[in-house]
Amino acid sequence: FGSSEASSHTCFVSDDLRARSVDMARLTAVGVLAAALCLLRSIAFVPAPRSAAPSVEVAAGAAVLATAPMGADAFVFKGKEYFDVFYGIEPLAWAFCGFVIVYYGAVLKNAATKYNIPVDKTISPKVGGFQGKEIENNEDMEAAHLGGN
Repeated sequence: FGSSEASSHTCFVSDDLRARSVDMARLTAVGVLAAALCLLRSIAFVPAPRSAAPSVEVAAGAAVLATAPMGADAFVFKGKEYFDVFYGIEPLAWAFCGFVIVYYGAVLKNAATKYNIPVDKTISPKVGGFQGKEIENNEDMEAAHLGGN
């Protein structure tokens, strides 16, 4: 088990496996490249030849455009044209949307009033130039720099 012949044999096996894996990787890359070239050169994605009668296609396109519904700007009821104030959406959906907006606003207002911290109006705000924290907090500068309070 401990002979040098066995260890050199395993070294040759690992070199052989390494060479095979490099060859396999090269062959795989070449195969993928060949498949991509075959797909790019195939005739499966070529469009069909043009039809002999383009006027039929133009007429069909014009018919589709003529019958396409336009925007919901207005509608006719008993011969009179009315503007659609609901933009084609059901009034019940508009009512539900309004309810949701009012309800969400009330929830936000209640949360703001519940968790609001009132400002103390008896303390005036500090006005003036920049001062160090030792002066702001009336601390001893030498004790602050030495680590003591």
